[in-house]
Amino acid sequence: GVESRPAKPAPPQLRRERQLQAAKKKSTPYIPGIVNLQVLGAGANGSPSAIYLFTDQARYLFNCGEGTQRLAHEHKTKLARLEHIFVTRNTWPMVGGFPGLALTVQDAGVKEMALHGPPHLDSVLHSMKRFVVLKTLKVNTRDCTEQSDFEDTVMSVKYVPLYKQQPAAPDSIDAQNQMVVAYICRLKPRPGALNLVKC
Repeated sequence: GVESRPAKPAPPQLRRERQLQAAKKKSTPYIPGIVNLQVLGAGANGSPSAIYLFTDQARYLFNCGEGTQRLAHEHKTKLARLEHIFVTRNTWPMVGGFPGLALTVQDAGVKEMALHGPPHLDSVLHSMKRFVVLKTLKVNTRDCTEQSDFEDTVMSVKYVPLYKQQPAAPDSIDAQNQMVVAYICRLKPRPGALNLVKC
């Protein structure tokens, strides 16, 4: 006879990944009933400009300046399941907190994240590769001047590039530095309740 040996338990990290995948399969996309908007930082001295919009199934961050994680922790706001960051300007006060946030999100088990914003966001990612090692998190950049608008089950986001003054050559480096991206967010309408009397 062949003796049956008990199966070895899966390592904790592999078990956690399986649980996250199972939870994603169970949750079917739907339009949420409650959408929360939280101002993490208003851009005062020593405070970044950051707005956090979240539902029970999706999370969005607008700007990620240095100190965003600290403010989120102080406000007891969890950024662990964050998958979309919208950047208004390609400067350090708007993206300085991204390296630390990317590591936190990676440790939470998020596999993919989208970084929306002005051109050359990929160069920001390339410059931080020396001190931020992202092994399991894939970051995709979306250039708001080339990509179409963003849309998912919760909302649609329209990209509006704004220039300080109308540049003679829109592709010039000076024009890129003067560009700011505004985002117009429109929540999906929630379906009405079923009227049993009329049915």
